[in-house]
Amino acid sequence: MNTVDSEHDDEKFNNINFSEKKSNSNEYSNCTFNNCNFTKADISENKFNECKFNNCNFSITNIEQCKFQNVKFTECKFMGTDFRKINTFLLIFAFENCLIDSCNFSSLKLNKIDFIDCKLINCNFNKTNLFKSNFNGTNLENTEFHECNLAEVDFRKAINYSINPNTNNIKKSKFSNPEVISLLKYHDIIIE
Repeated sequence: MNTVDSEHDDEKFNNINFSEKKSNSNEYSNCTFNNCNFTKADISENKFNECKFNNCNFSITNIEQCKFQNVKFTECKFMGTDFRKINTFLLIFAFENCLIDSCNFSSLKLNKIDFIDCKLINCNFNKTNLFKSNFNGTNLENTEFHECNLAEVDFRKAINYSINPNTNNIKKSKFSNPEVISLLKYHDIIIE
């Protein structure tokens, strides 16, 4: 892998292939990444502050100890990304219209994180704190929530979720009909 180390401020990166490259300890502030490919890239220990990623591919990307501070991902693809190893200091990021497949968000504190109109499928949230997060309009097919804090989370217009109210805190969470009925399947009752 090639290695690149530097600081970047107010730059735009368009159609750049970072695939299979190593890029440790870079700092990006107020940068925009459009149509960039990070497939199998190693961006561990990079710092992204006030950055935007549009239509970028993060398949099997190493993001260990990355810092994401006020970062927005729009129409990006994440496949097999392990978010458990990111640097959570001042972590703030948002996802909109993203495909997030087979990713792990377990044991993270993700308060007030937006997953808006995403396909968040085959993902794992185990012991994750998602207090006041937003999954509005998101497809949560085969995504697991176990022992999570889902208090005051917005699941309105979300579909295909499977949340056990006995093992997750869902106090004051917002759900919409008819999907909210899926919460009853854990109570061994018959609905006709």
